Amino acid sequence: MRKPILLLFLTLSFGVFSQEISNSDFENTDWFAGINGEKLFKSDTLIISKLTTLEPKIFSHMWMFVEMDYLKTDLFSTLEFRNSDIFIEEVDKDACGFNFSDQINWKFDNEKQNLRFYKNGNLIAEYQVISKTTDFTEWSNKADKNPIELSANILKLELRKLRE
Repeated sequence: MRKPILLLFLTLSFGVFSQEISNSDFENTDWFAGINGEKLFKSDTLIISKLTTLEPKIFSHMWMFVEMDYLKTDLFSTLEFRNSDIFIEEVDKDACGFNFSDQINWKFDNEKQNLRFYKNGNLIAEYQVISKTTDFTEWSNKADKNPIELSANILKLELRKLRE
């Protein structure tokens, strides 16, 4: 009796999870990852995050400081998902600049929960969503004469590489 109940619970749990992530979670959104651009698609596990809220909104242009503090790094990548294109920028605080990647396309399979990346029409990496979590962080520049304090809610996805 316990096995059928457990099987039903696991089936329902997977069904609920798979409905949580969809194409719209990516389309026209900006994500970030604590890995530099050239290593992004070489990793077996990829964690990408996005700020879902940033308060106060008047300081939303300071998103980069919140992301750097959250990742505890001065070098990371931003992933700008647009329609079928993705623009990947390597952010380096010390160099005060961005390095842009080549044009890459993306496609998300809602049913399989797979995120695919293409370059020149060829698949370069495929990942499956294995977890979705939310987090909260705060950032401030207390050393400044006029300190600013920001808080952010973060959506975090852990992706497992299926193939290159």
